[in-house]
Amino acid sequence: MMHLKAQHQEKLFPNSISLVERCHKVAVEARGAGYLDRDLTVYDAVTSYFLGLAGAYTINWHQCRLYFGETFTISRAVGVQRANENAKTGDNKVDYIKQEIGRRMFWVMVVGVRSMQQLGASFAELTIPPPTPSNPYPPLPLPIDDQYIFDTHIVAQPPGAVSKLAGFNLGIQIYMTCTPLATMELAYGIDELFDFPRQKRVLEECVENVKRTLENIPSELLLEPGNEPGRFGHEPPHGSNSTGVMHQHSTIHSPPLREETSKPLYYPHAQPQGFGQIYPPPPAPPRNTINEQSSAHVDEKRQLQYEIQKANIYASQLGTRSYLVEKYFNLLDAHEASLAAAASGQQRRDSTSRDGGRIISPKGMFLQPVPAHVEMGAEAASDAIAARMAAERETIVQDLLKVLSSISQVNMEPNGGSFLNKIRQIAATLLDTPRNHKGPLARRAEEYLSKFLDVLM
Repeated sequence: MMHLKAQHQEKLFPNSISLVERCHKVAVEARGAGYLDRDLTVYDAVTSYFLGLAGAYTINWHQCRLYFGETFTISRAVGVQRANENAKTGDNKVDYIKQEIGRRMFWVMVVGVRSMQQLGASFAELTIPPPTPSNPYPPLPLPIDDQYIFDTHIVAQPPGAVSKLAGFNLGIQIYMTCTPLATMELAYGIDELFDFPRQKRVLEECVENVKRTLENIPSELLLEPGNEPGRFGHEPPHGSNSTGVMHQHSTIHSPPLREETSKPLYYPHAQPQGFGQIYPPPPAPPRNTINEQSSAHVDEKRQLQYEIQKANIYASQLGTRSYLVEKYFNLLDAHEASLAAAASGQQRRDSTSRDGGRIISPKGMFLQPVPAHVEMGAEAASDAIAARMAAERETIVQDLLKVLSSISQVNMEPNGGSFLNKIRQIAATLLDTPRNHKGPLARRAEEYLSKFLDVLM
């Protein structure tokens, strides 16, 4: 669309949807009939992916799901999941361009499907089986920019230049932390209560893993609040040079940071009449000269790409943490309801009877009662996990407020609906949480989150 505007031909398409529909029609006609009867390549899988993406942009979800499902089918047929298999040429040499295209396309699909599932989508056509030793996922894309990848060889990434694929791989690692949960739900069903002690351990492990994904994040992708709402630490304020001071905000990374609850929260966009700030910024720390020198060597375009990636990385990490915590509390509510039903005798009359103090199963077998000390130990462990999950919800609120105060709206736009849906889902989940599950910080932040949610809606 930008190219059409530059050529003064934007009137060819009244809106972006019509442009996407036209692209979809041209791609289908160029592909032709009987393409599945020909020798398939990784490019056929990529074509199906873009056709599915066009369906997503035009809100044609049935079309989107079918093409995305076809993408996975073709990718498996051409061997994308087998390392180097899909990229071999006639003389058995590896075409590294095809190899990297196949890997990127596969992982974009994995991340996209898991992201949509976190937002509440449910579709049988896009069930992705978890990796196994006999059927593993392909390796992550090489963290090397396109200009250094050739069909016959790959040139090393220049020292000090962080590849644009580094942020992409971080996003993959964030969503892959949910693999144990995905495996469990594939076997037993989504949100099914079958073994609460085991389920809560899996969820706690997933939460800890997703919090660790950003521990070794490159400094170029580290989110640092700046001296104006919606700006980053290295960005100068409007009307000043780059030597201006910055906020006294701790760098946002995982594990999440905590703030003193005695201090008022800094809400940059909480004014009822629009954007503004309730509390003034805290004093500024000294500038890190090492980061200044390293960022000076990064061109402006690449720096902008980093900023756009930051918005998506941190929104994805926060969204995944919120998704897992809510999974835990939903299962906890179901578990407590099950215990209450059993205590009232509704389940006991259907499943067991008692004979002389011993429990008899429906099959007539005597079952040994669980010792009291074992039950107490299980309850203590459950209480500890519940406390940690409640604390995690508090840190999600803190980190959400920090992220929203640090990301420029300009850098949100390239991620479009994906970013807004993730933030909207987090905020809505926090607002819909029962009062008995909310801590003091969540209740204090509720008014701000409500206003921000109104903006997103």
